Amino acid sequence: MSYEFRLQDPGEGIHEAEIVEILAKEGAMVEEGDNVLAVETDKAVVDISSPVTGRIAEIRVGKGDIVEVGNVLMVFETDEETSAETPADEAETQEKQPEDDKRPEPDREREAEEAEGAGAEEGHEDSAPEPEKGSPPDDGESRGESVKATPAVRGLARELGVDIDEVSPSGKDGRVTERDVRSYAGQDAGDDTSGAGESGEEDRRDDDIAERRSLRSVRRTIARRMAQAWRDIPHVVHHDRVDISALERLRREHEPEIEGVRLTVTPFLMKALAGALREHPEFNAVLDTDNEEILLKKAVNVGVAIDTDRGLMVPVVRDADSKSIAELARELATLSDTVRNQRAKPKMLKGATITLTNIGSIGGTGFSPLISPPQVAIFGAARAELHQVVEGSLDNYDTRIALMLPVCLAFDHRVLDGAQAARFVNTVKRNLADPGALLIHG
Repeated sequence: MSYEFRLQDPGEGIHEAEIVEILAKEGAMVEEGDNVLAVETDKAVVDISSPVTGRIAEIRVGKGDIVEVGNVLMVFETDEETSAETPADEAETQEKQPEDDKRPEPDREREAEEAEGAGAEEGHEDSAPEPEKGSPPDDGESRGESVKATPAVRGLARELGVDIDEVSPSGKDGRVTERDVRSYAGQDAGDDTSGAGESGEEDRRDDDIAERRSLRSVRRTIARRMAQAWRDIPHVVHHDRVDISALERLRREHEPEIEGVRLTVTPFLMKALAGALREHPEFNAVLDTDNEEILLKKAVNVGVAIDTDRGLMVPVVRDADSKSIAELARELATLSDTVRNQRAKPKMLKGATITLTNIGSIGGTGFSPLISPPQVAIFGAARAELHQVVEGSLDNYDTRIALMLPVCLAFDHRVLDGAQAARFVNTVKRNLADPGALLIHG
């Protein structure tokens, strides 16, 4: 008896996933619980196990496909006794979507690559084919299943509360683009930074393209969230420098004591930041725009941006204010290894009350990071350099050489003001400039 295995939500609030590996072959016998697929969501890579014991009669997805929750991944042939325990009969009553759930033909992939509008990522398109001209849709079929739109555009429609069935398409071959969705939602089409339009077609000429790279799950989510942050949050960035000469000497002195872990400046930044959040709880908060409330959090959970080959990942160090610098260093090393090896669970990437991003190991004298909503601030650090520091008054001063660290704080001006930001950064500077006090009292 046939069993249609559909993609379930592998994490909280996941709408789609990318197939990164097929772990079983068509025709193979599998046991219930055997891993048959690996999928990548905007949070992590997750193994998908077989819900039944039986033979894989058909695999309807391919590596690199973008599949929406509810679409068929595989079809199993099971015996009568096993299938009675599964929702197979229920699945057969659902409307079949033959083209939607199969691997895309090469020409359909090419059409998706050439789709207009920002967010038109390359790869599998999860929309059903158009009905033949003159043929009415099957009973119960909604236009949403036949609307031509990429998963990113569908996700945007969900975010904006737009019924994609009602949106008039303007893209190639009747596709609904990001511009169409924003226009329907009442947003200024001029806000669209996709480059679509007269120049967009020119930019996508095949003879001028050296390589096409898919906007994969993590990168696509980063693009969507950063565009949302830039569009919705009035950012103000406060820049400063802090003398970390004493901190650097302390770091070098104690680094050998932390076995197996390289002690960097980042754990000190985390500790200084966590201490400042306790003194300035308005920064340890999230903004609830639906209810127009600022929610001050009890726990100090610091998200730390980690550079990976899939893009920035932000695992969360929970209760950072209650941990020693050695504990923070070990936990950060473990989290970094986990996300870089694609083993992070969705829970590891949720719940941050503020984000720390440190590009000092790469370089740069400063930058302006973007806030990750619903957080209200993000703290950044660049590369520390030796500078001549002048101390004293105009008529009576001394000079010395110090290791100066450029820092910045981007904050949401809907929630916070410049004076609050300056006081917060001053507290972080005080903590970093006196690491002995940080270790004892932090």
